[in-house]
Amino acid sequence: MPVPYPLKHYKHGLSIQPAMGSLVAGIIRDPKNTIHPVLDDFKQHDKFMERLLQVSDKFNEAEKVQDIHMCILRSDYMVDIPADTLKLVEYNTIASSFGPLSQKVGELQNYISKKYLGKPNYQKSDLTQVHEMHNDGKSYIDRHVLTFKQAVDLYKTTVPESSEDLYVLYVVDASERNVVD
Repeated sequence: MPVPYPLKHYKHGLSIQPAMGSLVAGIIRDPKNTIHPVLDDFKQHDKFMERLLQVSDKFNEAEKVQDIHMCILRSDYMVDIPADTLKLVEYNTIASSFGPLSQKVGELQNYISKKYLGKPNYQKSDLTQVHEMHNDGKSYIDRHVLTFKQAVDLYKTTVPESSEDLYVLYVVDASERNVVD
């Protein structure tokens, strides 16, 4: 059964997203002086991290560095029940697959809610209110695609020499084990 997630904590998580996005944007603008020194110790133990840092170095050393960045950011939270507080568990700046997956989980939760509402041990929860807050007729996947379109359109307006034929490239690591998404 879906587990109720307190609406106040959900709203709190939403409210801090702009600040978290600004933090990540600041790191993106100056990785050499922000995140690279922190990650340098990890690259000797993690080949994927080492490769990411190499790509970042090469990109940032290029003569022409674009000023436009689009980030797909996902933050994972848990509720600390005894303290009644929200705890950040992970802030993910790479994976984009969980957005569409979370849409499917939401659809499953709505199905279960409708099927079992009013039965013993299952009552209407904040899940319904969350669904109503975000029910603007667009799915996560629709929003995802629209965001890419907006980024491409912005790029076209700020880089006049850009081609009309722009593409969005998704990179999937060959050794990716998360094949379900």
